[in-house]
Amino acid sequence: MIDNNVIGIIGLGYVGLPLAIEFSKKYRTIGFDIKVERIKNLLKGFDETLEIDSNTLMNNLVQGPKSKSKNVGLILSSDLHSLKECNFYIITVPTPIDKNNHPDLSPILSATKLVGSILKKGDIVIYESTVYPGVTEDECVPILEKLSSLVFNKDFFCGYSPERINPGDKEHTISKILKITSGSTKVSANKIDKLYKSIITAGTYQAPSIKIAEAAKVRGTGIAKRKPAYIATKMENGNAVIALDDGKFAGFCYIEKWGHGKFVANSGLIVHPNYRNIGLAKQIKQVIFKHSRTKFPKAKIFSITTGLPVMKLNSDLGYKPVTFSELTDDQSFWDGCQTCRNFDVLTRTDRKMCLCTGMLFDPKNNNKEASEEVKESVFKKLKNIKQNLFLKKDKK
Repeated sequence: MIDNNVIGIIGLGYVGLPLAIEFSKKYRTIGFDIKVERIKNLLKGFDETLEIDSNTLMNNLVQGPKSKSKNVGLILSSDLHSLKECNFYIITVPTPIDKNNHPDLSPILSATKLVGSILKKGDIVIYESTVYPGVTEDECVPILEKLSSLVFNKDFFCGYSPERINPGDKEHTISKILKITSGSTKVSANKIDKLYKSIITAGTYQAPSIKIAEAAKVRGTGIAKRKPAYIATKMENGNAVIALDDGKFAGFCYIEKWGHGKFVANSGLIVHPNYRNIGLAKQIKQVIFKHSRTKFPKAKIFSITTGLPVMKLNSDLGYKPVTFSELTDDQSFWDGCQTCRNFDVLTRTDRKMCLCTGMLFDPKNNNKEASEEVKESVFKKLKNIKQNLFLKKDKK
């Protein structure tokens, strides 16, 4: 056992169970799930998610004839009191989406209440569930403080380490995927990073704050999927804009360089559900555009999109519609389109066109007065083009 740590994993789904197995190889690990039937099946060697095979599961259990030393190994339980000996709590419950496409935080808040009721001085609570930036410190920490009567960053600490498991992938397993870590203080961040580093052979990346780790996870999704570490690096290098409302996360966007800096793109625009429909996306877009022009004054700024609102924002900033041949020829950019459902259109046309519209701002040709005169007509033409493209697609 390393450093006498006892690890508690709350939630034994496709994320929590593989994590519990890895930790149990080096630490005494308590796997907790509120579903009694789930625990009974796991104790028999059956994992309904099929992430862990029976032999691996049974060989790591402390319970049973094949049990290891009680200093290491996995204990499974639906009894909350079994977690009391832990000094690390890792919450891996799901974050479902409601009918309005907003994250349902009830599972993570319920898990937080359970942990808060048994939290002790010196304990560290780590969240892996997918959340919007600010949830850990703004939503969960107050619950932990209230139920434990302890003081955050004095008596207990928190961290965030986004899960990166691809369900069913037997090749890129949890230990083989780079792990982002973060903590609420420098000391706790180092402890958390050290803990994960002991089981992750692919290595770890320590983000400078919990909010950045959370934002990196959220922006790691989309048409061109980016790894959280990639997003976090953009923030650290000053190539990102984060919108805050009294310290609470409201929106985000970052800059990508292509073709050795000859082209840049403003990517990953996101607005928190609580701040939508108030014009924040436009403000973020304006700020990141200005920031791009300041940091890369000679670079062409481009965009490919199917969204009319984004086209309108781009048009207002002086972008003009162009053919794909006028955009970057950097292959790594176009490789990012592979996860888009319309990628076959791009390949069939030899990258000459797609359902997306290419738009470009060229600083050499920038004429603000002329742009003001034509941008409305440009947007109308774009709107008609996109509507016709989608109509043709629907008829196929």
